[in-house]
Amino acid sequence: MRLSNRLFLLPACAASVILLAACGSSAAAPASPSASASAVASAAPAKPAASAEAKPSGASAAAKPAASGTTHVVVGVTSKSTGSLYLYVGKDLGIFAKHGLDPEFVVGQSDALVAGLSKGDMEFMGTIPSAIQGAEKGLPMRVIFVAKDHPEYLLVGDKGVTEVSQLKGKQIAGSNPAQLPTLMANALLSIDGLQPSDYTIVSVQNDPARAALVENHRVAAGILGVSEALPLLNDGHPIIDSTISKVWTPSSGLATTVDLMKNRKALVQNMVDAAVEAAKVTATDRQQTVGVLEQEFGLSEADSGKLFDLLKPSYTNGGRPDPRAIQNQIETDAKAMELPKPATEDQIYDYSFLAGAAQK
Repeated sequence: MRLSNRLFLLPACAASVILLAACGSSAAAPASPSASASAVASAAPAKPAASAEAKPSGASAAAKPAASGTTHVVVGVTSKSTGSLYLYVGKDLGIFAKHGLDPEFVVGQSDALVAGLSKGDMEFMGTIPSAIQGAEKGLPMRVIFVAKDHPEYLLVGDKGVTEVSQLKGKQIAGSNPAQLPTLMANALLSIDGLQPSDYTIVSVQNDPARAALVENHRVAAGILGVSEALPLLNDGHPIIDSTISKVWTPSSGLATTVDLMKNRKALVQNMVDAAVEAAKVTATDRQQTVGVLEQEFGLSEADSGKLFDLLKPSYTNGGRPDPRAIQNQIETDAKAMELPKPATEDQIYDYSFLAGAAQK
């Protein structure tokens, strides 16, 4: 089945493919709940990394009964990517329906999604680093499930750029400084012996824009999600390095508001139960997951198999992140966001619904 999605777009610079540092507000501080960027756009067919302009609508995305008798919920993600693959597995294989849910996935920029979650335009966020930053800034939201604590980024080089040492003094396609792609590039290159002063990050909006810069030889390398990197790899661009085994940080899962956790406990529990089951299937059932990759992302069976094998180590066990991932996220955010002091784990996470899922 095909999934619908709506677009949450920032009004100022969303139409531009390349988001320069001077364009738009800093990603270090998520938008306030009153931000106009949280406007909901009209429905459109889901497709990877949607970037089309959309007209704002005043319609709320609050949960409502679906025609099938399930409950409609909206989940915000920053792109349709394999980072949220378990969501599509859960939808396509009927796992969410089994738990009484009819999820709709909306694609938008991170600060707009945080604002939308705060306002009640959606029930959940599936791209959790931005929600974590919102909680660290004091917004009443918590992460309730972590699907992956190894982010799935590949550092892909221009043709002929195969070694980290070749990146010294060069430009690398990344994101705004506090967003995950740049944080991951910096962490990976630091492990490999380079410091941020040794290279320049070019801030762009999304994976397709980063891939285009690499493909057109505008940068020496780009930090890309694995599915977006595949066409470049198949065209002969080299993998310089990968975060999947080297970097610990929560990268996908579910976040929601404190209000929803208190007032709609059964809904949140059902969502976590479904997410835990869907993530387990995604990490362990090669045949079914490959089928979803082919259907949802238009990949060949061979490429889908490569992705399954590559992504398998990135998943958590039962939805709870590794302590190393938690600590790394907290320390990295405190530095990048210039917080007065690092947040505590209980300011970001609530594991009570995971306990309920484990009992079932």
